[in-house]
Amino acid sequence: MYSRFSPLLAADRLARQVIQRGDSDGLVSMVQGYKDSTQPERIERIKGAIAIKAKSQKLIYWLRRILSDWAYNGDKEAERLLGQLPVVDSE
Repeated sequence: MYSRFSPLLAADRLARQVIQRGDSDGLVSMVQGYKDSTQPERIERIKGAIAIKAKSQKLIYWLRRILSDWAYNGDKEAERLLGQLPVVDSE
């Protein structure tokens, strides 16, 4: 659990707000920020981005790119989530 002074708590709160707003540019930045993350909450935030109904092609591309990296490194949940996204070209 985070301490009340942890920047991770603030970052998690911000990620939730970005997902709630659904702004494509903000979501792409958030997803890109999780690329090298080892935080356990990363997959939950990615799921939040996947759940958004109207996803831009750019967001889908970055979701697939990040999930592909994680799946390649053995993350079974990332592999499962990858199957929920259409294949798109990069923008």
